[in-house]
Amino acid sequence: MERKNVLFTVAFLNGYHGSVIHVYEWARHLVCLGHDVCVTCINYTNAIQKLFVTSGIRVYKTNEISQKKSYDIVFAYHFPIITYLLSFELIECRKLVLGALSPFEPLESLPLFWERASLITVVSQEVLQKTLSKIEVPHKQIRVFENCVPNDFIFYETKLNSNKPRNIGVISNHVPEELRRIRNYLPASTKVVYLGSDEKNCSLVTPQTLSQFDVIVSIGKTVNYALCMGIPVFEYDYFGGCGYISTRNFDLELMTNFSGRASQRHCPPPN
Repeated sequence: MERKNVLFTVAFLNGYHGSVIHVYEWARHLVCLGHDVCVTCINYTNAIQKLFVTSGIRVYKTNEISQKKSYDIVFAYHFPIITYLLSFELIECRKLVLGALSPFEPLESLPLFWERASLITVVSQEVLQKTLSKIEVPHKQIRVFENCVPNDFIFYETKLNSNKPRNIGVISNHVPEELRRIRNYLPASTKVVYLGSDEKNCSLVTPQTLSQFDVIVSIGKTVNYALCMGIPVFEYDYFGGCGYISTRNFDLELMTNFSGRASQRHCPPPN
């Protein structure tokens, strides 16, 4: 396979949230295939930079780029970054792939020059529909690339502890109040652990992280991880959620990337 020079753009590498992990997993995969991969962003934390660099992915701040460089492929997320790089002629590329990971975040909008893209990727049918409602993208130019799951999760041996969950993992960067109170309604023997950017436990979600729990309460990528490991998932977060993912609701929830927006079912805590 011919070695390619690949660039990813993303606004911030400042935490273990969706866009960061999405770019990290794709970039790491391309490194494993033998390609030369780097990422540019507005800013980063030392911990996230170290995560990328340890995996063979170089990281640059966008404002530190001073010389024009050519890339075989650019995967562009968060349109201001690619707009800046192209406007000031800091990069050129043979293939430009524009990506959108959310239907409502302004940073996820496509740039005005979207017609120049070799391909546009969206993470769900929901994002596809929202995108097509705003701009007339030819169907051959846009594809749904659902959240990927690294082999680490797929081939990890998981042993479910019991039919009655004793260890519940709430994995969220924005825990709603009703999930804060679930300890009040569970047996004393049931342990609830909160993992996320606002918690004491904040780190990259790995198969080892998930394997310690009998049930995962989360949305988005973590749902994909847990399902591939065979761990029951209760879909719920600040958008609400459908509850347990099953064969009855899987297809519907997948369309909105297991975000909870399909049902928007909220369970407010009792007064």
